[in-house]
Amino acid sequence: MKILSKIRKFVLLIVFFLLSFSIAFYFWASSAALNEADLETIHKTENPHETQQEQSDSTIQVLTYNIGYLSGLTNNLPIERSRDFVAENLRTVMKAFRDSELDIIALQEIDYEADRSYNLNQAEELARMCDYDFVANLVNWNKKYLPFPYFPLSSHFGKTVSGQSVLSRLPISSQEKIVLPTVESAPFFYQKFYLDRLIQICTLQRQKREIIVMNVHLEAFDSPTRQRQAEIVGEFYKKYAQNYPVILLGDFNSQAPDEAYRKSTQYEKTIDKILELPHIQSVVPVSEFGKKEWNTYPSDAPDQHIDYIFYNRNFWECTKYRIFSETAQASDHLPLWAELRLK
Repeated sequence: MKILSKIRKFVLLIVFFLLSFSIAFYFWASSAALNEADLETIHKTENPHETQQEQSDSTIQVLTYNIGYLSGLTNNLPIERSRDFVAENLRTVMKAFRDSELDIIALQEIDYEADRSYNLNQAEELARMCDYDFVANLVNWNKKYLPFPYFPLSSHFGKTVSGQSVLSRLPISSQEKIVLPTVESAPFFYQKFYLDRLIQICTLQRQKREIIVMNVHLEAFDSPTRQRQAEIVGEFYKKYAQNYPVILLGDFNSQAPDEAYRKSTQYEKTIDKILELPHIQSVVPVSEFGKKEWNTYPSDAPDQHIDYIFYNRNFWECTKYRIFSETAQASDHLPLWAELRLK
């Protein structure tokens, strides 16, 4: 009996220790890695290029890109990525940006000194190497330790500081962060570690005009939540689109609705909710939806069109558009590029 009592006490002690450790780990790991003041930043160089601020041409080149923290096709997979692998993907993207004349780049899933990308501030590095004078960053994933992917433990993301960025050759005067609804049915511990879905609203200066850029990254795994988020995006679009040239772009995580998709069991109204907004236009015409040449995901064999650039046609017209394939498989997405002209 004494031996059984000792075994029982030992087991209880082990259980108590494991439970205490789990609770302590949960609260520590899910706490913020950055202070509140560091979650919304706008950076600019001391001597911005005058030629970039005083362009008389009414056209701009804009690009949206889910950069997938430069993890290539391994995004979210339980795979260890070498420093050289991430650095090579960074070089690929830098060369693609430097060889182009992009005025505005909207990025999603970009890391700011996260363990999974070897603690490099990817937004600042791209801006510096590609001569972008203005960078607006919003952090939407701010955890001291992210235990994902779950196994093996060596593949955990660890410290995760990630978000959405706008790189611009035009001055960025302000930005606003709109936090979108979360998945209500998700368990509390999932929500505690999950990223925030955001609208990043930047005000850019073009000569004496203000341009509104709305950079979004909608929910990836829950259709009802994604559709609610699209409705909120629409409300903010309408707030600005009456009086300002608006560019709405990003990763909407929803397939372009062609006729076949609308008849399928997978159909959801996310993009149709956007297309119902007043005077809105997609750079890829709706008549082209469903054609494989406009698919953006996955980057090696794209079969889904989930990244978009929209604009209000009262202020803009689209003169050119294409899939920006120069980034190859630096991310699991391909960027979408467009040239827009102010009316």
